[in-house]
Amino acid sequence: MHLYKENYVAAKKCFDSAFYYAKKSKSAFDIENTLNYYALLYEAKNDYKMASEFYKKKGVFHDSIQKLSNVKQLQELETKYQTAKKDTEIAQNRADLAEKELKLKKKNTMIFGSLGFAFVLGLLGYLLYNQQKIKNSQLIKEAELKEALVKIETQNKLQEQRLQISRDLHDNIGSQLTFIISSIDNLKYFDIAKEKLVSKFDDISGFTKNTITELRDTIWAMNKSAISVEDLQIRITNFIDQAKLATQGISFDFSIEKKCERLT
Repeated sequence: MHLYKENYVAAKKCFDSAFYYAKKSKSAFDIENTLNYYALLYEAKNDYKMASEFYKKKGVFHDSIQKLSNVKQLQELETKYQTAKKDTEIAQNRADLAEKELKLKKKNTMIFGSLGFAFVLGLLGYLLYNQQKIKNSQLIKEAELKEALVKIETQNKLQEQRLQISRDLHDNIGSQLTFIISSIDNLKYFDIAKEKLVSKFDDISGFTKNTITELRDTIWAMNKSAISVEDLQIRITNFIDQAKLATQGISFDFSIEKKCERLT
């Protein structure tokens, strides 16, 4: 208002006061506005030199403020960029951490799965081994039982043979002894010449010897749990010797191979 009324002294005092408080409050808008009013004041007073200087000061101040504003904007943008970059890095780190945790979980799952699979295989192997062991034990017991049954059956057959031999001994030897006793008793009732009597006694003696031989053979067979090749050779040799005495014109040949594989 003082400027429009051309009261330049009062206007300058107002501008000086405004400029002072504008600088004190660091208000860029008020400082720039006051410099503009100074230029208008000197221009109204036709002091174009001072008006030009204040216009220049206003331009310089405006440029500096603009630069500061640009710098501030750049700083804000930089701050936003750095913040966004940090957020991106944090997000990336979180993603990497999550990926690592996922890989670790997968690895642990694979390890535990492998251990579980190995344990199951080991358990199955142990069960199969134990089952096979039990089966082998059962097979061994069955074989032993079969062997025992075969032995029992062999003993039963041997016992049956011994009983049969006992019956034969009772029948054959008993009948032969009865014949000998009967023959001796009959001699009491007949008048027989000496030659015939001697011949009769010789027959009875030979018959008795044969009976004794058969009795010995039977006892020998009964007392033997197992007959070896050597025992059989001795018995056959004795039989051949007796056969040679009882026969004329018949030759006998008996031999055993060294390995005792067969008899001829």
